[in-house]
Amino acid sequence: MIACLKYIEQNNLHSVIIYSDSTIIVNQTNATWRIKESSPLLSEGLRARELYTNLCFGEPERIIIKWIPREQNKAGFYFDS
Repeated sequence: MIACLKYIEQNNLHSVIIYSDSTIIVNQTNATWRIKESSPLLSEGLRARELYTNLCFGEPERIIIKWIPREQNKAGFYFDS
């Protein structure tokens, strides 16, 4: 998620939809779920949320992050090794 958000930032992209099959990443980045202090990935989760929030400030529709079932995440199959 962080690499994706950095790419959006570096290329000044708008109207982007990010699909992920990880409910925890989608909901924590969207701030629907809190990131637990005990999470081993606390710093990465907070960094993703900060990037997302900063990129969308004043432009909430700039980036939309959506959950999709793993079976529908064709790009995810390339990274699932």
